[in-house]
Amino acid sequence: MSTAQQQQEFTGPDGGSRYWVAGGLDTIRLSGDKTGGALGVTETQEPRGAGPPLHVHSREDETDDVVEGSFRVLIGDETIAATSGSVVFAPRGVSILGPPRTES
Repeated sequence: MSTAQQQQEFTGPDGGSRYWVAGGLDTIRLSGDKTGGALGVTETQEPRGAGPPLHVHSREDETDDVVEGSFRVLIGDETIAATSGSVVFAPRGVSILGPPRTES
């Protein structure tokens, strides 16, 4: 689907596909196939100590909006303390690691 073919999309408060990933619950709120590959939105709920392993996205950037709680994230060589209200951006090709998590 090209950018010109993108359609308006809506996912209600309880909508999306749910999957258990790396100890947390991911809800695909908006998938890339609905946006012509322009963007995907995933809501992630992770218990203390859970999170993704060290990984690199080759095709997409990753942005994390911390709604509740806090965690430390390693992006490339930099460790960032992300608290509620923070937004973390990791461009494609840069390694990112989520744990260890902490409580707020």
